[in-house]
Amino acid sequence: MAHSRILFQFLFLAALFAPMAFAAYIEITAPVAARAYDGTIVDFGAVGPGQSLEISASEQSGDPAYGNPGVIAVWDQLNFVPESVPKGWVFENGKTYERNFHAFLIVSPQAADGDYTFQMKPVDEYEGSGKVVFTGKVRVSHEVFGLSVSPSQATVAVGTPALYTLEFDNKAMATDTYNVTVSGFPGAAKYSKKVTVVRQSKATTPFEVVSNEQATYPITFTAVSLSSNRISANATASITSKASLFEDVQSAGYGLLLFSNSQQAVVGFLAFAANAYGSLMAK
Repeated sequence: MAHSRILFQFLFLAALFAPMAFAAYIEITAPVAARAYDGTIVDFGAVGPGQSLEISASEQSGDPAYGNPGVIAVWDQLNFVPESVPKGWVFENGKTYERNFHAFLIVSPQAADGDYTFQMKPVDEYEGSGKVVFTGKVRVSHEVFGLSVSPSQATVAVGTPALYTLEFDNKAMATDTYNVTVSGFPGAAKYSKKVTVVRQSKATTPFEVVSNEQATYPITFTAVSLSSNRISANATASITSKASLFEDVQSAGYGLLLFSNSQQAVVGFLAFAANAYGSLMAK
């Protein structure tokens, strides 16, 4: 009798937990790692307005294939539930029969800062995987990017490039491209550069500017996301352009030389040599 009761309890527990042993799921691999079951909420972190969130997932379903219990079924599609996507946002489902799915969700450039949700549904067409519909959550913020510059001050000869290093800090879960400009000195408008920064990473790039005026200027580097101009950052520095020794000597060849007779011959020769060199370089 006791043995029968133990056997009954064993069979009851086996029946109770058997469905859980093969619960269908989808493995999210990027931009976060998570195993999503039916009803799961996956937090994808922060993204900026207009940015494209790439969601990657593997094809394993966790369920045995229909008619072949020894084989794990695979998903054939990774789709968004259209009616769940926030208004004004654009989505692209993973490709059918793709291995390692890649689906994309583009946040509306006009999206206000705040929390948003959407749903995704993997589909198994032939092998009988169980139902999985999970909820994705993102936090939209325009403050997902930072910019810094070094050195804070550069001193160069007039007409000589000043070299700065810009550091980009992309805090978003989306890779983005930024247009960099500089302002604050004559001719600054002609300098610009585009830089792509991978999600949640930092990147550096050199940036050269030239001032043709003998002066000190405060300058501002501005980086603006191509996804939305609401994502931007500034960094300030200064540039000092001074006349070089070569230019000082060359200019001595013009006008009255205010030197003693013994110095005039030396300065005159240096001015002649500087101007001759300048003429050769211009050819």
